[in-house]
Amino acid sequence: MQVRTIILFITMMFLTESAFTQDNRSYNQVAKSPQTVVDYFLLCGEIRLSPEEGLITSAENICPDQSTMFYERKRLLSPGKIAGFTITPEIIDIRNGYIRIEIKDEGTTAILTFVIFTRADKSIIPAYSVVENHPDGDSRKCVFFDLREHVWKRYDLSDLFPAVKLPEFYSGRNPMRQKYADLVDWEYVLPRKGTTVYLVPCPIDDHTFFQRTRGTGRDLEDYCNFMKKSADRAVEMKWDASGCRFTRGGIVYRDK
Repeated sequence: MQVRTIILFITMMFLTESAFTQDNRSYNQVAKSPQTVVDYFLLCGEIRLSPEEGLITSAENICPDQSTMFYERKRLLSPGKIAGFTITPEIIDIRNGYIRIEIKDEGTTAILTFVIFTRADKSIIPAYSVVENHPDGDSRKCVFFDLREHVWKRYDLSDLFPAVKLPEFYSGRNPMRQKYADLVDWEYVLPRKGTTVYLVPCPIDDHTFFQRTRGTGRDLEDYCNFMKKSADRAVEMKWDASGCRFTRGGIVYRDK
């Protein structure tokens, strides 16, 4: 039974990738009436793939002629190589509104996740996250869009999420929780199933650490050890479709 399940899963993945390769719809056809997470991904003007630089996610990508980058994004949905970059669409889950793509070159791995949330009136809020692993440290980004009348406008994350601070992760008088409270980056883990986003505390890069802590006596090794212990915890953020924002849940332990 397990072997049949694995074979069926591989077959479905092959058929899905073939379908995207053979999708001949134009930008205007998709933009007229987007229906699935793939449609919204193809219309997200911030995402593009440069043969010279790899994955680029920026508002600066947005230009009047979106049709060119529309076809670039189509290439991200099929496995292959573009210049020195290897593209692997790991998950394209239309039913749950979830896409996860890996882009690799010799020194960097980027994981691009794209999802859609639904308001109470059935309108769509698209979102993407990017986690990049570099030899000199990791970087993280998460963007949500207020999409109305075909206009994609970035949300300020503080308008969607309640504030979270590192000291909340620890009870008692743990001295570290205040010592490093201002030295945390947050990864927004977007959901494949359900609508709960998890906020995971992550270390800032070494360069930023030294910039912020010069003359304060705070030690990098001590900081890294502390942040490793924090990485097994996350804050639940639960989507409220009526209020169009996330509400604070509990702190949970997660599998790393």
